[in-house]
Amino acid sequence: AGFVPAAAARRFLAAQLEERTISELRLSGAQLAADLSLSDEEIGAYYTANSARFQRPARVQAQYVVFDREAVEKQVAVSDEQVRAFYEGNPDRFGVAEEREARHILLPLAADAGQAEVDRVMAEANALVAQLRADPSSFAAVARAKSQDSGTAARGGDLGFFGRGMLTGAFEDAAFSQQKDAIGEPVRSDFGVHIIQVTAIKPASKQEFSAVKDEIAGELRTQAAGRLFAEQAEQFANMVYEQADSLEPVARELGLELRSTDWIARADGRVGEYSNERLLNALFSDDAIKSARNTEAVEVASNVLVSARVKAFEPAVQLPLDEVRAQIVAELRREAGAARASEQGSAMLAALTKGEAVAARFGEQRKLLRSAPGLPAAAMQAVFSASAATLPAYVGLSVGQGDYLIYRIDAVERPQIADDDARLKGVSEQYGQLLAERDFAAFIADLRQRYEVEVKLAPVQAQQ
Repeated sequence: AGFVPAAAARRFLAAQLEERTISELRLSGAQLAADLSLSDEEIGAYYTANSARFQRPARVQAQYVVFDREAVEKQVAVSDEQVRAFYEGNPDRFGVAEEREARHILLPLAADAGQAEVDRVMAEANALVAQLRADPSSFAAVARAKSQDSGTAARGGDLGFFGRGMLTGAFEDAAFSQQKDAIGEPVRSDFGVHIIQVTAIKPASKQEFSAVKDEIAGELRTQAAGRLFAEQAEQFANMVYEQADSLEPVARELGLELRSTDWIARADGRVGEYSNERLLNALFSDDAIKSARNTEAVEVASNVLVSARVKAFEPAVQLPLDEVRAQIVAELRREAGAARASEQGSAMLAALTKGEAVAARFGEQRKLLRSAPGLPAAAMQAVFSASAATLPAYVGLSVGQGDYLIYRIDAVERPQIADDDARLKGVSEQYGQLLAERDFAAFIADLRQRYEVEVKLAPVQAQQ
């Protein structure tokens, strides 16, 4: 990050927290031009001088067809036999496997333990099995006292419910072969010797066919439609190209609807619901207009192809004056209103700056914070860049729609910032980052001016 002096950070934070109390005076260009009288000569002169603005662009009426997944899915049928076969062939998907709840006692025994150690641990395990079979209700207490499984000993060896594939093989095989509540024979695994008691069994279950029939049918239909779409998309593209003098053959062959548009222009035009530059360019090409050929199949959205052909064409024409008279009058009034507002506003601003009274009323006072814009950017810039050496201060500017705004600045509040204000650190970091980015950009720009640099992408891409 760049170096930021403490004084600079303080000034930056103070500027962001500065608050100005303002009121607004708006001169409406529309109101000032409401009584403007325009002659036929003025309107005609504007029409002639701006004739290019009053042209209707070339336009077409088109016929088109849409080929999409929806069109394909209408052709796909799935039989009850196919649905039943899928259900029977995917038992794991529609069933819940058996689960068992168990607890165990673990006696540690290394995988490479000698026979003497194995005999000792197994003897201890067999003794515990005999003890527990005599009093199965003591299993939890014995597990807390004897088990070396730190994760389960404190809760009496409880493992909770588990299914196949969740635990080590030898342990799992034993647990799923035992009867509920029985104390099984000792089982050796990579972790040691286990004594297992199955405490509950959730038998395997399966969803009823009737409950999943519609889901399966929908999935099979989607899969079939995907395969068919890929096949027919190529057929669609070939047919609109090979039989380019009509869209009826492809519509008939693939069961598509022939649709028509109203008049559309190339700029901002839409073929049905699709606004696609490539399709519009094809539709306004010489091939489509002069040769009356179908456009190519254009992908206008994911899995949506459209081909169109021109039914009628009108070249660009100059609109008659009577048709655009209202538009011209509105534009002339807007220009005149903006000029009057700027002229009167500038005169008022000059008078107010001299301390003279003006025949206009400002709106209610409001407070503005530099860091929380409450006005358009240009107005915020004007208000906070205005000198506040003498109050009230005034600033004016022209804005959109031909209005002129004058802001009266009645008060300026600048915060007192303590040396230990936590916000100073954040401002310093942000300001420093901005300076660093600026300096780095300048450094790179200077290097590019000094040295000729050629970037060779091939070696880089070869490493990827």
